[in-house]
Amino acid sequence: MPFTGFSFDDSVGRTEAGRARVPEGYYLIECEGLEPTAADYDKTVGIWNKVRIVQGPDSAPGLGVGGRLRDFNSVGRVDAQFGLGQTLGAYGLEAVAKQLAQQKLNVPTYEAFANLTAQLSRRAAGKRAVALIADQPGQTRPFSGIEQLFPEADWATYRQAQVLGQGTSPTATTQRTDNASGSPIQGAADLFADLNDEAV
Repeated sequence: MPFTGFSFDDSVGRTEAGRARVPEGYYLIECEGLEPTAADYDKTVGIWNKVRIVQGPDSAPGLGVGGRLRDFNSVGRVDAQFGLGQTLGAYGLEAVAKQLAQQKLNVPTYEAFANLTAQLSRRAAGKRAVALIADQPGQTRPFSGIEQLFPEADWATYRQAQVLGQGTSPTATTQRTDNASGSPIQGAADLFADLNDEAV
């Protein structure tokens, strides 16, 4: 076949590391940080939750350990920000999510968005949660993605759960048990302390 000319497009600029591919199941994960979508991102504005697998299920505790995933949380559409709320809740930052909702914070510039995300990242980094990881449909092959997040306190229950079936909607043989610790969440009061005035 003769050579056909070509030109580079935006896809070559996607230099982030590939995502881990692991069997569907519940994993203990740790947040490595939150990252805003790029200023020139051409889809819905959002926040990437970057995680590392810390422990696999009891049936294979070393499974996937060290693997990294990214989970997308939309913030750029009205009534579509629940993913970020669930992520913050799983990391024990419920009060922060509730404060964002109560204050209805206006984020008018990309700089303000990046600043807010950096503050959220500082609070979430190092926090652990339980992730239900399942196959997501890809353009060429499936990849692992996070379906749901639960508080780390639920790991004792989920680490023993068996996922039934394959696909993007796995069902567990056990139900989530609520974290009944009732301990107050710290760190919400000063969430906006270091934001630029334009973002408040």
